[in-house]
This record gives sequence, structure tokens and C-alpha cells, in this order.
Amino acid sequence: MFTSLRIGLACAKGLAAVNKISIKGFYTLDALVFSLPQSILDEKRTIIPVIDIRRDEIYFRIYQGLEPVSEPIITKPDSFAQKITKDAILFGSGINRYQDLIKIKANVDFSVFPMTHPNPAAVAFHALQCINKNDISDIETLVPFYVR
Repeated sequence: MFTSLRIGLACAKGLAAVNKISIKGFYTLDALVFSLPQSILDEKRTIIPVIDIRRDEIYFRIYQGLEPVSEPIITKPDSFAQKITKDAILFGSGINRYQDLIKIKANVDFSVFPMTHPNPAAVAFHALQCINKNDISDIETLVPFYVR
């Protein structure tokens, strides 16, 4: 994934520079949230995208709708289970891998949405909305973000 991310971003930056168009970068956790159905986002429930980052650790962030309400966090799945709020919606590769453990350790009921990867069309749509508001990334300083 390291090489794929670097190549993909370099390609996007190159296309943007040559064609003199704006670009907008997002963290994967944000891209996962953008990919949820609008009906879930409209509920304003707690939404928690969870990514399996190997070594028995996960990477997550807590959102209310599209708004982040925590910083991104790296932790063990059993510690994560204690941070889940009642009726939260969890999704992502980390939930697929650790769902059974998290259900045992969590003190509250939560829902699991069956999505593990961002939807490119949803991310592109959100990027277009940002670009139309002149909320763009600087091509010169935009670099990949690696958890490790």
C-alpha cells in the first residue's frame, strides 16, 4: 500500500499541475465517512470508521455525521471497544477483522455497516464540493500520510 499510495498521489498531482486544475486530498478515515449512504449521515449518529493496520492494532476516528469529534487514534481492538458509544455505527476493515472481539469487550450496543473501503465516486463528489468552495490542497505540499 505504501507504493500504491505514493504512485496514486504523484499521478493525481501531475495531472492537476499539467492541466492547471485544483486538487483536494483526504485522509482515508474521512474518505470512508464520505462513502456512507446519505441516510446514515443524516441521522447524526456517532460514526466510527475503523482500519486494520496489522500488528493487532486498529486506526479509528469518531465522527458525528461528517464532523470529526476526536483525533485519529491507534489502539488495540479491546481498548477500542471501551470507547464505543451507544448506538454507534462502526465500519471498515478493522471491524471485519475484530468484530467478534469488539462485541465481547464493548459495554454498549452498536451497529456494523458492511463497508470496508472508500467509494471513489463519493470521494470525488466530496472533493468537487470542496474545490467549488475553494477548499483545495496545495500541490507542492500535499504528501501521503502514513500511520506507520
